[in-house]
Amino acid sequence: MKRILLLIILNCIVLSCINDNAVTKEKKRNFSFCIPEIDLTVTTSKQAGGRFYTIFTKDSIESLPDSIVFLPDTVAYIASETQEMGPISFIINPAQKDSIYIVENPYIEYIQSSKYKLCLLKYQERESRFFEPRIGTEPLILKYPYIHIVISTDTYTIDIDRYKITQETIKKGDIHGGWQ
Repeated sequence: MKRILLLIILNCIVLSCINDNAVTKEKKRNFSFCIPEIDLTVTTSKQAGGRFYTIFTKDSIESLPDSIVFLPDTVAYIASETQEMGPISFIINPAQKDSIYIVENPYIEYIQSSKYKLCLLKYQERESRFFEPRIGTEPLILKYPYIHIVISTDTYTIDIDRYKITQETIKKGDIHGGWQ
């Protein structure tokens, strides 16, 4: 009788761990963070099939469906492919609260503006317009008051720079990009 009870308890523990792991995986699929300087919430969603969405809203989006077919016209977003060499990079000027400058990337499939004006920048324009002049291998230094955000779509790592050399990681990804 004790053995049967022990087996039932062990079985329940194993099943609860499996269920907890499935819930954790679902939470890793979507991630939101706030940029208080311009009252902006950025929600990212890594979808099956190599799709990645970056959504810009004033309020946090509580939940997104497992598969995004389309988003309404009232939502500003970037739809892109998940690629190792295709990070999503954008720059925000707190003085212009409605403009977001997106660095051109061949893996960006669609950009939709609404309440936020999403402006596409050439890579060379990004460096000359938003970073201090530099020589060769010196690190890039962001000009004041810009905020630079880089989202690695493959590892699901999100970094943010605020007009200083150091970079703050607000979400640390892994080699599986949240798809463990």
